Amino acid sequence: MRRYLFIALVIGAIGVLTTSLLFEFGVLSRFAGKLSTYYANAGWISPGQRVDRVWHTIAFVLCSFGTAWVVVDVPQLLHKGIVVIGSSLLLLSLSFTLAIFGIFFEPFSSIVAILVATGLGLVYSLTEPGSRKRRLHHYLGGRISESTCARLMEEPNLPFLRGQNLQVTAVTIRIFNLAQLREELSAPNVLEVTNLFLRNSGEFLAGRGGYLDESSPECVRVYFGILSHGGNHAATACQAALELRQRLSNLNQLLESRYFQRIDYGMAINTDAMTVGIYASENAARLSATGELIEYTRRLAGANHDYGSAVLLGGATYALVRNEFAARPMELIYDARRDVMSEVYELIDRQDALPQEDDQAIKDFWQAVIYYREGRAEEALLMFSQLRSKRPSDRPLQYFIERAQARLLETSDKSGPDGDIFMRHGHARILQSL
Repeated sequence: MRRYLFIALVIGAIGVLTTSLLFEFGVLSRFAGKLSTYYANAGWISPGQRVDRVWHTIAFVLCSFGTAWVVVDVPQLLHKGIVVIGSSLLLLSLSFTLAIFGIFFEPFSSIVAILVATGLGLVYSLTEPGSRKRRLHHYLGGRISESTCARLMEEPNLPFLRGQNLQVTAVTIRIFNLAQLREELSAPNVLEVTNLFLRNSGEFLAGRGGYLDESSPECVRVYFGILSHGGNHAATACQAALELRQRLSNLNQLLESRYFQRIDYGMAINTDAMTVGIYASENAARLSATGELIEYTRRLAGANHDYGSAVLLGGATYALVRNEFAARPMELIYDARRDVMSEVYELIDRQDALPQEDDQAIKDFWQAVIYYREGRAEEALLMFSQLRSKRPSDRPLQYFIERAQARLLETSDKSGPDGDIFMRHGHARILQSL
């Protein structure tokens, strides 16, 4: 925005200088004289009434700088035209109105200032910096916050508009109980509840510097790091997710008091390389990204429903934020299509905000998971049960207690008659089963 303000001041100054020179060399004063004669013959002003130079100078100075700012800052060409034409017609009407009351005001100098500023502003809008706001609104409109847009306006260049491969952190959120909400609530209430969720999730994350790629009742997906290379976007995404978790908790309290319903959701965060650029069809074009990260985080968000957790981290993100954020392991996830094994974690809190007893509980949880994976189910069950005695509402703990009990009873979980969703002795889950 500072760049546009500087350019507007330069264009406005040129408009003022041009108008002043035209008036001094008699071009505009000749038109002003003819208009004065016309008004005098009509009996509206006294013959020979001259232009009040002070007020006319103030008028065309304001018109020049005001028009320059509008033409430079307003992205839509139609809106620019409306302002320019409307201002010119207003000046002509003002001149006739003042003449009826015996005051002579010539509008030509102000109109010339408007036209000069408009012409220079349109020329500037054809350049890359001048067209940046229009392109940002076209490709990213409604998907980023105003502060992010202002920051992008000051960037030297925007390589993501041309297409590039970037490390991106994706935050994906899914609602699990939409079918239940549709059964329990009327259609208008379902819309209201869903829209409240979308405003408090996708728009909130966009306000924290993310790019809102998808916002629908089925899925909300926000990218961090897609708009700039600087900063630790993985840490930014995790901090935003923690704030969002609290925000959605407050929203659920509101929904319980108003509709006696809650939104059951799951959030997933991971970092990976994606191809970022403008994806366009014949009638639409917008910034987006493509890569394995989309499907992975969508499935991982669904895993929260099984674990009872709220926020899951992929292994790549955890490796980047492990010194700043506390997390506890859930399961190994095996991507059968890519033949890749990775660990997923439950995001707990910031390390510097974690109470000492919670820090010890996380360490004990890690040890219990190690026992479980080593096949020492009895020891794992004992530790999980001890932890649960202090945290009876901890749903991921309950999940592992059930898994350890199943291991002791030598049972296996099935996704179907012939499809075991686990492998490696029951502690690695197949990604495609989520």
